[in-house]
Amino acid sequence: MLLFASTASLLCLVPAVGTLLWVGPALQREEPMAALMHLAGTAIRILGVLSVTLILVVGVEPFRGKLAFLFWVAGAYFLLLTVEIVLLVGRPSMVGTHRTGLPSTTDSTTRR
Repeated sequence: MLLFASTASLLCLVPAVGTLLWVGPALQREEPMAALMHLAGTAIRILGVLSVTLILVVGVEPFRGKLAFLFWVAGAYFLLLTVEIVLLVGRPSMVGTHRTGLPSTTDSTTRR
């Protein structure tokens, strides 16, 4: 089980770090294509992870025919995808606040 868990984690971690390094700076600069870049990075990553997983399950002896390994890969993938989304997107912005977190002075709900 340790072999399955460590292999699945590394198999999903390497592309996740690559996606963070590729898309992170674009989101920091608020580029208009950043969301599309993140979506493309996620699609490329899932294809890569699925391809390597298929190769391992079909051709490498410790993983051959092991359904448990597939569950480890799925769990690691979705866990790291969740972490990546939280790191890239962050928490949702509050309505009526600027990036500083201070209330907006032009908020239409404020009345005198």
